[in-house]
Amino acid sequence: MNLKESKFKIYLYVLIFFGLLGLGAMVYLIFSFNIGLIPQNSCDIFSSAINCGKVVTSTYSTFLGMDLYYYGIGFFAVILALVFMTFFNKKTKTRKNMITAVNIISLLGVFAAAYLIYLELFKIHYICLLCTTGHIAIVALFVTSMLLRRAYIKA
Repeated sequence: MNLKESKFKIYLYVLIFFGLLGLGAMVYLIFSFNIGLIPQNSCDIFSSAINCGKVVTSTYSTFLGMDLYYYGIGFFAVILALVFMTFFNKKTKTRKNMITAVNIISLLGVFAAAYLIYLELFKIHYICLLCTTGHIAIVALFVTSMLLRRAYIKA
């Protein structure tokens, strides 16, 4: 494996890590607020500021009748699927297309995360740690995918 390929794989491993981190946070929310396997107050550290329950049960927590964390699961699942397809595909053109798709989808995720952070700070007045974990994962996915794009596509 040459240096370019090993650097490429490191970027993909980082993308997989942040994709799994975000997916794990969203699944935790489902286990806590839908299935009930985890107590709903398990991430409420400072109830006056950090309270997942207040955020997840607010009027802003659904879109088109579905809880937002289901969209998060879909987002992270699509990103992970694209990254795994990129990882196992050896064709340069296909890899470039997959990387571009990850760039575009993660950019859309950054916009969505920025809006959700705005809602948490200025409308709900509470922060959800699990949601914040998802937001951090989204931004990290975008940054890493842009670094991958610069290193791989422009090389």
